[in-house]
Amino acid sequence: MAGNANSGRKRLSIAEKKLKGTYRADRDEKQEEAESAVSSVIAYEKTARVKAPSYFSSDIKKLYEQHAKSLIQLGLLIPSDLPELQMLYDTLSQYREVNEALKGVDITDDLMTYQALTSIKCKLQQQFTSLASKYYISPTARAKLTLDVLEIDKKQGENESIISKILAKQK
Repeated sequence: MAGNANSGRKRLSIAEKKLKGTYRADRDEKQEEAESAVSSVIAYEKTARVKAPSYFSSDIKKLYEQHAKSLIQLGLLIPSDLPELQMLYDTLSQYREVNEALKGVDITDDLMTYQALTSIKCKLQQQFTSLASKYYISPTARAKLTLDVLEIDKKQGENESIISKILAKQK
């Protein structure tokens, strides 16, 4: 089905093209302009601040606001991500509450409560871990972010040197 809008492969974003080293200014200039225009509309300004929900404890508020600030400065947080980021810190708050409740339960006196709280704690920990990796909290996610940035810088340097070689040959 030639010409079908659903056939073929998905168009790569400019960031993906730069990462792979396939970006060409002569071909991709218009797409880059469009992507930057869209991102300027939906993304936060680098200096934007996001306030934590009022029901968070003071230490959770501080963590939430610091994390949101870091993600905004890296250009990784957009307004539609806030509910999920808030869910991450809701989960952390609930985990801390369950952990405190678990400290007050004697396993020999109330085994059922201890088992229930332990089960809830494990589920909250799994939920937090899965959300945390999306927002660069885990060491693996931070390392991947660093490697991606280094790879983009390397590819940009290679592309510039290739272009300068081609231009030198044309002269």
